[in-house]
Amino acid sequence: MHSVAKGAIPLVFLGGAMGALLRWQFGLLIANDFWSLMIVNVLGSMAIGVVSTLRTTSLFKAFLQTGFLGSFTSMSALIALISPSLSSLEAMFAILITFVVAPLSVVLGVKLVKLQS
Repeated sequence: MHSVAKGAIPLVFLGGAMGALLRWQFGLLIANDFWSLMIVNVLGSMAIGVVSTLRTTSLFKAFLQTGFLGSFTSMSALIALISPSLSSLEAMFAILITFVVAPLSVVLGVKLVKLQS
């Protein structure tokens, strides 16, 4: 178990609240729960790749990666979305994007940062 940096808990809390609000607003903007969640998960995953590669403080990563991006992208939202209201094809597509495309987006985010170095 690792220690928590002093001041990290309020930063994770604040980042989490901000990420959740942005995901909610994005959903209102797109007006389609399925596509807004797929887009958010891919974009958020790429941002996680970028942030994980940056040389920055643990407090910044606690705020941005764990708090903001952790709540911006959400497995619980995906689970709620995969319900009887989706066709089997849509549910499989959501799973494919979340477990294949989103992790590849993390790799893309890392590579984008390394290109700049």
